[in-house]
Amino acid sequence: MRVKVRDRLGAVVLVGVIGGSALGQSGVRSDQAGRDEAALLGAWRLVSIATIRPNGEEVTDWMGRKPSGLLMYQSNGYMSVQIRHDPPARWSHPLEDDASVEERATAYRRYYAYFGRYEVDLEQGVVRHRVESSLQPQEAGVVYERRFKLTGDQLLLTATPFTFKGEQRFNKLVWERVQ
Repeated sequence: MRVKVRDRLGAVVLVGVIGGSALGQSGVRSDQAGRDEAALLGAWRLVSIATIRPNGEEVTDWMGRKPSGLLMYQSNGYMSVQIRHDPPARWSHPLEDDASVEERATAYRRYYAYFGRYEVDLEQGVVRHRVESSLQPQEAGVVYERRFKLTGDQLLLTATPFTFKGEQRFNKLVWERVQ
């Protein structure tokens, strides 16, 4: 079963697993599969982001020590994600027009957001985010695929590996359901 989704975290690709197939032995969609898909719906608050190095070391500073974020999956197949660096960018003036070029560049680097459609592939154990628009213009049209694991009110998204400074890494994002 597929539900359409889009994603933005550049090198971060969600690659997660929901236990079991969407179809039972008879080829009929199981109730469990429907519950698994429905369990993604709603709003999720970011708990943590970590980049995992080949030696297993977690690097957690690319969005600061305690970034904040919100991930939303809607029943109509749309999603959005926003992540803010810790500490957030601040301007020396209250109006954007009065902010310096450097302040604007820092604000841009310290915020990440995109939206689009998503799909859940229970057979593959992944959710795909099909980016329609992003703060990073080059991401429009990109499909991010992430493994996922649901445990209670916690959602773990694991990105596909990427190369950074000659080293293969992957990102791990932990989200908690917003009540």
